[in-house]
Amino acid sequence: MIVSLSKHGGLAAGIRLRQPPVVVDAKALPPQAARDLAVMVDAAVKADEPAPPTEPHPDSMSYTITVERDGTTVTLKARNSAMSSSFRELRDWIEGHGRRN
Repeated sequence: MIVSLSKHGGLAAGIRLRQPPVVVDAKALPPQAARDLAVMVDAAVKADEPAPPTEPHPDSMSYTITVERDGTTVTLKARNSAMSSSFRELRDWIEGHGRRN
């Protein structure tokens, strides 16, 4: 499983414009960390639902998490103003354990 996190918008949008995503390859993780990642991904996918339309927030950050697993790709999206706790936990974990390629 390969999981990537991309950030968009926010006050520093111009700085992040050409930054590659933060990537975690589960094959490179210790077994327990790989299992933890799989559990967090499953929880975030289960909690994923389309966010209701909201007022524009030009300085708000948005995030895209892409999960490549077993030949399929799942894309999860959220904004600072509308994010499940499962998505937030996965985002934070990827930021702490991933690297930019």
